[in-house]
Amino acid sequence: MLELASEPPSFLVVSFSRALPLLFLNDTCPSPIESKSGRSCDLDRELKGATIRSVAVAQDRTAVEFSLVRTHTTGLEIARTLIVELGSKPGVVVHPTGRRNSSTAEGSDTPPRETTLDNADPIHVTSWSDGSERTHVRISDRQTDDAHAGDTRTFTSVNEASMHAFDTFFDAIGTDHRRAAVSRLVSRRLARKRRAIAKVEAEIADGLKADEHRIRGQLILARKGDITRGVRMVRLKDFDGSSTVEVEIDPSLSPAQNAERYFKRAKKAGRRGARAPARLGELESEVEKLEELGASIADASAERLAELEERFSTRRSAKSRGKTAPPRAHFRTYTVSGGWEVLVGRSNKDNDVLTHRIANQGDLWFHAHQAAGSHVILRIPSGKARPDRRAILETAAIAAFHSKAGRSSKVAVSYTEKRHVRKPRGAKPGLAVISREKSVMVKPWIPQT
Repeated sequence: MLELASEPPSFLVVSFSRALPLLFLNDTCPSPIESKSGRSCDLDRELKGATIRSVAVAQDRTAVEFSLVRTHTTGLEIARTLIVELGSKPGVVVHPTGRRNSSTAEGSDTPPRETTLDNADPIHVTSWSDGSERTHVRISDRQTDDAHAGDTRTFTSVNEASMHAFDTFFDAIGTDHRRAAVSRLVSRRLARKRRAIAKVEAEIADGLKADEHRIRGQLILARKGDITRGVRMVRLKDFDGSSTVEVEIDPSLSPAQNAERYFKRAKKAGRRGARAPARLGELESEVEKLEELGASIADASAERLAELEERFSTRRSAKSRGKTAPPRAHFRTYTVSGGWEVLVGRSNKDNDVLTHRIANQGDLWFHAHQAAGSHVILRIPSGKARPDRRAILETAAIAAFHSKAGRSSKVAVSYTEKRHVRKPRGAKPGLAVISREKSVMVKPWIPQT
């Protein structure tokens, strides 16, 4: 996705997923899943600040070429060609100059032609799920006759249809990723419970040996005259004299001390063995419930997934750590239109606390795009309606003000729900990775107090 420096801002959205290759222009920022390829960074470095001179579409409409030019700091103009291929092998590539043969119609040397797509005819977006609950999306200029196709919606604009298809498809993929993540959390919890069961079963087995430990201690005291100093194992006659018992002893301790060790072991084994059966029953019941829960994740709704994410989060609350959450005096506070409360971190450490300990999953998280700055939280109490556009823009303006770009006339600010913000393992304080974000352009501002 490329943000175009137009007024108002526009977004060139490119999806080169083989399941849904798309290219469309939109006036709002969609919410794709988080990219792991790093390709967007390469494109940003190549294209930032460039001007689009012309756009050409291949004869078979499987590729689009953008002719761009940008001015280097030395004053030299640098030409670039952005090629977006939407055929059997979708992809995006930047060439210094010229065009590739693959960007023309397959098997043809005819260069791409400049064209304008006709949006007069209705465009149909069809979505359906297969047996594995994976959602499929198809865009076509024809109404589908497939009885199993599922939901079909009709649009009068290619861009409008593409936006709907894009959101539908990537929302489904995002849900798949969330299901997989919750499934991993449940599996880890199951593994811990099963390890606990194995430990309890060992305690039960040890509890059955309590009498053996006690008898060995008594034999050491009764037969201490038969124990040679310095040995580690002795054979002692049983109390009825009919058999012998092998007893392991510590050569550095006296017979009385060795006997006391066995008495303590017997007492501990008996105590643990008495508690273990009840604990084993509890653990087995928990494992059964977790197994049933794991089997139900494939059909879980988005709301149910959110509940499970909160329930199985590996991050412990401040209360469970025996600590109290820091007072709100650590954060700047504002009120935006509609009476919504906004919290702003004062430092990297405060940003971490605000985002990962104070904010709730449904709160909105804001940060200036590609600029150092404060984490900003728009609080959304449970059960309260969502904030309107004005409250969101004002909160974004506060995030822009409390950033390194705060003196700019316009600042891009990204925002998303707190549930889509995470901190990479081992990352420095204040670093966060977000997904499913939206973006707005605002003028830095804070409410007058």
